[in-house]
Amino acid sequence: MNLGLILLWVGRFFVILLLFAFGLAKFTAFEAEAIRPLTESSPVFAWATRLMPASVVAGGIGVVQLATASLIALRFASPGAGFVGSLLGITTFTITLSFLFTTPQAMTWADGPPKFSDMGNFLLKDFALWGICMASAIESRRAMTLRAATLDPLPSGDTPA
Repeated sequence: MNLGLILLWVGRFFVILLLFAFGLAKFTAFEAEAIRPLTESSPVFAWATRLMPASVVAGGIGVVQLATASLIALRFASPGAGFVGSLLGITTFTITLSFLFTTPQAMTWADGPPKFSDMGNFLLKDFALWGICMASAIESRRAMTLRAATLDPLPSGDTPA
């Protein structure tokens, strides 16, 4: 096993840990209220915040985070599950990074380089998590291809008689 692969597994471990922790937290009243400014100003979630209580929206996000973490963790046994989980992670972190642009005051551009609020600073970690999920998806897809090739008893192009 090479160093790059070891670092990817370490990165996966921390993505899984954070998604489980944040996913479980979404079922608390404190977290549901804490993410309300993000969801209310997001084109992805604004409709849901108008139709459902904050606790239901947060719980739905929590379910997705827990499922994503579980699928990434299953990469140990199933490259396909890891691939799907990694794609969900990429989607999750793309949406959370969009909050930098849709949440008022998360990031401002006045007078030079962007300035981030506490909420904006918190969201910046998702760039790294997005990158780990991207690398995880690529590695999982390669593992799926290798597994399929080793399970195929026929050489390429041969058909059974």
